[in-house]
Amino acid sequence: MQYDSNDLTRRAMAAHFRAGNRDQPGNDSDVMEIEGRVYVVLRNINGILNVYRLTSQGKLRVLRRWPPEMKS
Repeated sequence: MQYDSNDLTRRAMAAHFRAGNRDQPGNDSDVMEIEGRVYVVLRNINGILNVYRLTSQGKLRVLRRWPPEMKS
């Protein structure tokens, strides 16, 4: 799957703030691929803020539970 990690991170940050979250994601936010699925992990100094999964339609879906491979 082709994706632009900068674009996905920007879209995830926009969704994060649209949802009313006030915590500011830091520069260590990144895009990960686990078992063929693409995730955007928003982090700051306190740990993981939100995790979004890229759907097959190209949309980002916020996850309530994160894959165990993700460390805060």
